Amino acid sequence: DERAVIRSKMYLIGAALSLIGVAFVVAGGPGRIAPSADIYTFLVGVSALCWAIYAIWGRHMAFDVHPVPMFTVLAVFTTGALGGLALVFGNPSSLFEAGAYNTGVAILSGLLPIAAAHPAFHYAQKNLGSAFCNTLELCNPLVTYVFAVMLWPGERLLPGQWMGGAVLIVGGVLVLQARRRDRSPRA
Repeated sequence: DERAVIRSKMYLIGAALSLIGVAFVVAGGPGRIAPSADIYTFLVGVSALCWAIYAIWGRHMAFDVHPVPMFTVLAVFTTGALGGLALVFGNPSSLFEAGAYNTGVAILSGLLPIAAAHPAFHYAQKNLGSAFCNTLELCNPLVTYVFAVMLWPGERLLPGQWMGGAVLIVGGVLVLQARRRDRSPRA
């Protein structure tokens, strides 16, 4: 149902610019665009692959199931699996050693960006389209950096990251325009 958007020149250019922009934002500048071949790059690649599978699966599931119960079931399974791993490989008593403030921050950081964001993401995918949502999701590193700069005095964006952010925003605008053109009524 999104083939017309994905095939449009504006979408393809916007998606390419977004990918280039996010590479600059994450890498920090033109001299650091090539990823290093280490375990961290491998783990980021595995994470991206898992997210792609999850997003595609979620898009199809969201047509038949409301996103809130869908995510609730997923969260229960994930909590059980990760809880089991924590019991086997972790130190569960450290949960009580963390203190009320740190435990509260951990709970809040799970509720807002995970429990609220995932159902909203799947609802948006169902109603706005997967290509649109997943391409604009490339803005996450830029938004994260901007919040870090605002919240922590020692953080700063390098000139290459600012340039990448600008390219990312231009790419996002082109993706929005491609989607808007596809959704506009035809005469």
